[in-house]
Amino acid sequence: MIVLTFCYKREIPFDETYYFNSHLPLLSRKTVLEKGASKYEVKKVLSTADGSSAPNSFIFNL
Repeated sequence: MIVLTFCYKREIPFDETYYFNSHLPLLSRKTVLEKGASKYEVKKVLSTADGSSAPNSFIFNL
């Protein structure tokens, strides 16, 4: 199994509205399955276990 992970750094501006409304719809479920992937996930990082500032704002897994 291969997992492709993109980590979006917190210090780099991230347009959440654009990403979810324009960018992610381009990656339809059909396209993911046609290329052999089983799923994709987008995770918003809210905090770390020790309460410190997280280095990433979002993590995308394919």
